[in-house]
Amino acid sequence: GKNLMSFNTYYETVKIALKDRMAYRLDFLVDMLINPFVFLIVQFLWTTIYAFNAVSTIQGFTLQETITYFAISQIVGFFVWTWIVGMVGEVIKFGDFARYVLMPVDFFWSMISEAFGNKLPSMLIKAPVLLLLLKLFFDIIINTNPVYLIMFIMSLLMSFLLYNVFFFIMGLLTFWQESYFLFELLGVAALNFFSGALIPLDFYPGFMKTIVNILPFKYIYYSPIMIYLEKFTINESLSILFQQLIAFIILYFIAKLLFRIGRKKFTSQGG
Repeated sequence: GKNLMSFNTYYETVKIALKDRMAYRLDFLVDMLINPFVFLIVQFLWTTIYAFNAVSTIQGFTLQETITYFAISQIVGFFVWTWIVGMVGEVIKFGDFARYVLMPVDFFWSMISEAFGNKLPSMLIKAPVLLLLLKLFFDIIINTNPVYLIMFIMSLLMSFLLYNVFFFIMGLLTFWQESYFLFELLGVAALNFFSGALIPLDFYPGFMKTIVNILPFKYIYYSPIMIYLEKFTINESLSILFQQLIAFIILYFIAKLLFRIGRKKFTSQGG
């Protein structure tokens, strides 16, 4: 009974968040107009770099693959990017947190459900529309291999969980520091730099690659994009999915631990 009740609560949370998001139709149109423009600049830059160096590949990437990499990075962004850090921060900051301590729902999964509901229009409408636009105007690679597409979608879902558990942790830091804005800023900077959101990690110099390989950020952007581009074999891709899962479990336990410590601090102060 309790589990079913919890699941229904999460499901309702997803539904409410989805309704909220559907109200932002203008936001959707702006995104569809801005993204291709950004893409135009990126394509021009890479075309120039490849032409200037008079090469057909850089670190094993053709120009078309590099441009597709950036395109799929935009798609991954539509899937993973949420404002969970602010959602968590606001709940803790304004004392609404007591509600979650008393309810039979898990704070993390409750926040994730809301974030997921917010993301659904992006996942189901924005991502396919943008992909179509980019294919029409920029001739990006469209992967039609069902095995790779299934692995790509699984990897994307793991990316969503990883992104959100990371920023959930950033939000939890509000227990100790009034403003979550700084954590959000640092988190976004680290993510953009270490995840391969902007350029393939293969283009990084040696010492940077070492740092990138230790951190979990590569599993958020780089991994799903490389699966999409079939840069990994099927076995390697499955191994990546497993690594994404392990990274999520580790971060999830860190989040749980921080949450417990924070909750103690909160209740001892009479939150």
